[in-house]
Amino acid sequence: MVRIDWSAFSPSPPKASRSSPIPNSLADYRASAQTLQELVAPTPPETLSARRQLALGSIRDQREAIRQNLLQTRLAVLAELEPRWRAELQSEYDTDALLVQQDREWFEAFQAYGQARFPLLVALLVYAPDSAPYRTAQQSLRQLEREWQANQRALQERYQAQLNRIEQEIEVRLNSRRRAFTQEVTREVDEAIASQPRAEALYLPPIERLEPAPARKQSLPSAQVRLNTMTQLPAPEQSVRAHAQFAQSTLRQLADQWARSRGYQLTDDPNARSATQEFAHYLQSQ
Repeated sequence: MVRIDWSAFSPSPPKASRSSPIPNSLADYRASAQTLQELVAPTPPETLSARRQLALGSIRDQREAIRQNLLQTRLAVLAELEPRWRAELQSEYDTDALLVQQDREWFEAFQAYGQARFPLLVALLVYAPDSAPYRTAQQSLRQLEREWQANQRALQERYQAQLNRIEQEIEVRLNSRRRAFTQEVTREVDEAIASQPRAEALYLPPIERLEPAPARKQSLPSAQVRLNTMTQLPAPEQSVRAHAQFAQSTLRQLADQWARSRGYQLTDDPNARSATQEFAHYLQSQ
């Protein structure tokens, strides 16, 4: 025993018009009938699969948070290791020897500068200021001063370039040690996390694979509606009532045929199971 809510299939009455032909067949009626109101299916409830996916996402987020905390804790010792590593690497380079070499080269250049400068100073003392030899010695002394300043800058720049090259090599080797240490710590943390029991296996039930239901094809008899030919145009009020009665009669005939094909029996009992949506799906498929 099933019931159908007929109010869900109430079409809007058409405007009465004496120029509109009265349908005298099922095909004419289908062409001029009003469209049934669309029935919207209710939102399906949250499925077990959706809840499982949410739980798995939460477990993955928690595992990643634990992993990041472990990495930060293990990598915090880098602040103490890096100064020690830098001191060890710097001890492999003899910067004192470079400084000694730079001082020796400077002293040798200064001696050469002094030897070249001394006779010029003597010439300035010997010759008169307005003489040609005096002016020549004075120009040579100025040129010698410029060359000495340039030589000092070159010696200092070469020494500084050697120190910079050593510092770059130390930085490259320090970065290599830091990278190797980080990779080793990451590997140990990942292995520690992988060795722990999987949380999804502990807290989530296993997925049960259900066998698919066998396909069953059921043929339904074609719907037939008896239409009475109207030979006289009724009044507008009568046309509206006739249209409503005609639509209600046609709908009930379709419902009776559909119910018999499904093994149902229609009833107006409000306590009976509602088959309104099922009947609506049938009408939409026709």
